[in-house]
Amino acid sequence: MAKVRIVINGTKHARDVERPHAARRFLRDGLGLAEYAVGCDTTQCGCCTVHINGRAVKSCTVLAAQANSADVRDDRGMAKDGKLHPIQQRVLGMPRPAMRLLPGMIMATAGLLKDNRIRPRTRSSTGWKATSAAAPATSTS
Repeated sequence: MAKVRIVINGTKHARDVERPHAARRFLRDGLGLAEYAVGCDTTQCGCCTVHINGRAVKSCTVLAAQANSADVRDDRGMAKDGKLHPIQQRVLGMPRPAMRLLPGMIMATAGLLKDNRIRPRTRSSTGWKATSAAAPATSTS
């Protein structure tokens, strides 16, 4: 039996794990965090995507022991000072045919933007605008 210690959205958690568990199962069943969705359980859908130490990963593909001592963030940990992250703001107006997939889609999008150094757009009174240029302008002369 091994003890797994992780920090989820700033809150420390520790539990014993008897056998290899996927991090998704550890979060949902081991810690009782039912909001961690089970979509396909075959790594196809991505609804279980979280950020582990700053990287977007499908939590069904990572063992709980591999996440030991990690900083885990989910869609609830993206808001700062009570203000939703720009990605969360953007999806508020979208149709909700598959609500259980939404948190994973938000986290996968945030990971994609971070990996490609693209800042999300923010909402202003005149609509959506980029928070900064994706790439600096270059001179050809």
